[in-house]
Amino acid sequence: MNDIFNNLKKKLSTTYSKYQLQAKKVFNESKLKFKYLSGNSKRKKASDLSSKLKVYSNMANKRKKTDLNRRKKAEYLATLPKSRFKRFIYRMHPKRFFKYWFSKEGGIMALKLAGIGFAVLAVLIIGVFAYFRKDLPSPGEINNRLLNQTTKFYDRTGQILLYEVYGDQNRTVLKGDQISSHIKNATIAVEDKDFYNHGGFSLAGITRAAYNNFFKKGAVKEGGSTITQQFIKNSLLTSERTYTRKIKELILSIELERLYSKDEILTFYLNEISYGSTAYGVEAAAQSYFKKSAKDLTLDESAMLASMPQAPTFYSPYGENTGELIGRKNYVLDLMVEQGYVSKDEAEAAKNVDVLAKVVPLEQQSLYTNIKAPHFVLAVQQKLEEEFGASLVTSGGLKVITTLDWDLQQKAEAAVKNHMDTVEKYKGDNAALSASDVQTGQVLAMVGSRDFTYPEYGSYNAALSGRQPGSSFKPYGYAELFKNDKWSPGSRIYDVSTDFGGYRPNNFDNKFRGQMKVREALGESRNIPAVKALYMAGVDNVIELARKMGNTSLCNSCDYGLSLVLGAGEVKLAEHVHAYSTFARMGKNKTQTYALKVENANGEVIKEWQDSEGEQVLDPQIAYSITSMLTDDAARAGTFGRNNRNVVVPGLTHAAKTGTTDLSRDGWMMGYSRYIAAGVWVGNHDNTPMHSITSNQTGPIWTEFMREAHKGKPDLPFERVEGIKDVKFDSATGRVAGAGSGGTYADIAPAWFKGWPASNEKAIIDSVSGKLATECTPERAKKEISGGGPAPELPPDDPWFYAWSRSYGATAGVIPTQKDDVHKCSDVRPSVSISLQGKTIKATVTQGTHQLETINFIVDGNAASSQAISGGGTYEYTVTADSGSHTVAAEVVDKALYDARDEKTMTISDSGDFTISYNGVKVSWSSVPGASGYTIYFKRGGVDGVYDNGGSTNWTPSVAGTYTNVYVKTNNNKTSNSIGFTYP
Repeated sequence: MNDIFNNLKKKLSTTYSKYQLQAKKVFNESKLKFKYLSGNSKRKKASDLSSKLKVYSNMANKRKKTDLNRRKKAEYLATLPKSRFKRFIYRMHPKRFFKYWFSKEGGIMALKLAGIGFAVLAVLIIGVFAYFRKDLPSPGEINNRLLNQTTKFYDRTGQILLYEVYGDQNRTVLKGDQISSHIKNATIAVEDKDFYNHGGFSLAGITRAAYNNFFKKGAVKEGGSTITQQFIKNSLLTSERTYTRKIKELILSIELERLYSKDEILTFYLNEISYGSTAYGVEAAAQSYFKKSAKDLTLDESAMLASMPQAPTFYSPYGENTGELIGRKNYVLDLMVEQGYVSKDEAEAAKNVDVLAKVVPLEQQSLYTNIKAPHFVLAVQQKLEEEFGASLVTSGGLKVITTLDWDLQQKAEAAVKNHMDTVEKYKGDNAALSASDVQTGQVLAMVGSRDFTYPEYGSYNAALSGRQPGSSFKPYGYAELFKNDKWSPGSRIYDVSTDFGGYRPNNFDNKFRGQMKVREALGESRNIPAVKALYMAGVDNVIELARKMGNTSLCNSCDYGLSLVLGAGEVKLAEHVHAYSTFARMGKNKTQTYALKVENANGEVIKEWQDSEGEQVLDPQIAYSITSMLTDDAARAGTFGRNNRNVVVPGLTHAAKTGTTDLSRDGWMMGYSRYIAAGVWVGNHDNTPMHSITSNQTGPIWTEFMREAHKGKPDLPFERVEGIKDVKFDSATGRVAGAGSGGTYADIAPAWFKGWPASNEKAIIDSVSGKLATECTPERAKKEISGGGPAPELPPDDPWFYAWSRSYGATAGVIPTQKDDVHKCSDVRPSVSISLQGKTIKATVTQGTHQLETINFIVDGNAASSQAISGGGTYEYTVTADSGSHTVAAEVVDKALYDARDEKTMTISDSGDFTISYNGVKVSWSSVPGASGYTIYFKRGGVDGVYDNGGSTNWTPSVAGTYTNVYVKTNNNKTSNSIGFTYP
């Protein structure tokens, strides 16, 4: 009994706090009862009491731990800020972050926050879904959706209807089994490869689009839309690019996927989308382009049609981007192979099909009935599709007020039509014209070909296709050059044959004019000065300037080299005209504009042109300088004559520049007035050469249009801009005129122009290196120069300085600062020694450090013969002097102008009447007393020959050819005169 109570006391001692008091009370009460119980009852009662005390003990221990943890937590919180927010920030500190958040307490906190976040997100998603879903139409109302409305294009007055796009004019709704599987598979392959695997939207696509839209600045905005989403957007929503529209699109796509099968949704989509112009739905497209039903479309036809909905106007088989269309068609076929729809052999066979040849010719189409200014309108449509999407533009009921001036458009079309016979006369078959308003940058007229309905290529828009601009690109090169303070329109440049490191261009007339003004070089369109200007300005700099001025399609990463300035890079006529208008605006570029205002079906303005100051991309003084040269009829007179009717519009102040590419494949005429900038291109649709100086073809079109366009307008000369100054140049040297200048001439120059000043400074230079001579420079290489000589084109530190200037003697124009580094005092000089045999000089030559270049034979101080040599050896020359004593010498010169000389005295005996002659058949000579034999020496084709004629005094050559240095020598050392002839 005592043992039991002793054990119970131990358990009692382990209890804690209030649980200990309750346990004592139970213990005491139980102890009193024990004495009245039997032995077994006492044991049972003790066991029960022990169990109760154990419970109190466990509860006490738990409370003890809880109080301990609370105390520790209170002590820890006492070290933290009191505010919960401040505590959170405190724990986010880098020094405490990992310690807290990777602790048990931090993990529990993270789980709590995550749970709260997921709950909030779920509520937010449900709320957003409910908010946007309440006002949306039911996806089940597919057949009751709003009918597509007509989009109309007007001229700039809003009165002349140019074109009307009928939304539902040409649509046939098919069932799924009436559509070829090829077009279904091709569409899925290129538009939504996971179509059968998603529930209406692609998370990967949305993520990719979001990433590209946020992080790829300047890239085309992506939507990440599935076929389901695209159908919803086109049929039930608008094409506006907003996040709210994307949310609505997502919600309806999910709903649509619940109500319809995948095949039904694909059929909806194929019946809905635009394939260009009025062809809505796959059946209309198949009938319009191939005159067949959609169920009969072949693989190649299906791939072409599947390529078009992304940009129907751009990828039109009647447009100028047919190369891009075929490229995209082949891309679609590759995707179909990759996704298992067709085999590689089937795809390759489809690629080899000329699908464009199967397309119904445009003249048999009714798509463009009554369209006015078709090339321009389709260009506007394409640009709007790129901005707003094809669906809205083709069927959204838009009203588009374009920039087109209908009166000017008619004049442009007439000018092209009136002179096509001249174009054809010189073997061309196509022409294009584009015109822009100088003050605003708005496109006023566009003729993309000789006739939009002309068979085979009339619909092709040459005004928006890449073509080499020829010499019409030259003004950009000179404009960039004028940023250099050495150059202006009055500076002298040298039109001489020049080797540009293996590139040796020629002028159009195969002639060289020598020293001339830059003004004349541009006016006469000389090629060599233009290539020099490009080199000095920098190819990359000129490309950047041309792009900034408006030639945005010019490749900025292509390696054109120095041929760029002669038109190696392709530009588009409309953009080229816009860039020329930047010259007219004195260097300000304004955005090229095709549409003045666009209204939606509700009359709300969704796009409207606003004029701006423009961006100053070229200094006004340079723009004025270029304009001054291009308006100077006298400057181009050397090539075109004065008042050439193909270049000049009488009574109108205007700039003009021609351009012709190699083999006359492209002809250009570009120019501008204060009112209008215009350009004309002529050529062949298949890029074959023409037969003419192309200004004879472009000129009549351009001058007629400019003359008609300016009727009734007062002439406005270009106003001289601030900063332009008049400069006098020395007529003899091209330097800025000084006090000692004789004749002078005047021209304009930018304010920063310095040119090459007059100078009387002299120096001795090494003519090999073009640098200052040193003690190691050989005398032959030394040359005295004057700083007042002809102005050079390059500074002396340019690597091409000497190569250029040597061609026109202008090294005298600059005193170099660097010393000769070609010649070294340790160089080994060449050597020569001569021996005499009768009248023959034999020279034995040894090469030194530098390669040999020339050997000269000299008789009595006069040069008798000069031969090009490349190494050491023995060289001969036969003297033809009269009898008597003569001083003969041989001199060798190497490429560094080191030289060596040896001379001797040669005695020639009197040959008396020992002479030879040739009578057209044989060579004859007089006999010499005491001589028993004669030897004939000669050269034939530069090769020495010898013939022993015995005692005969005549000789007939046995081999035809040109014979030189023919003479006879007797066996007693008598030598005749020498002759030359051609036998027979």
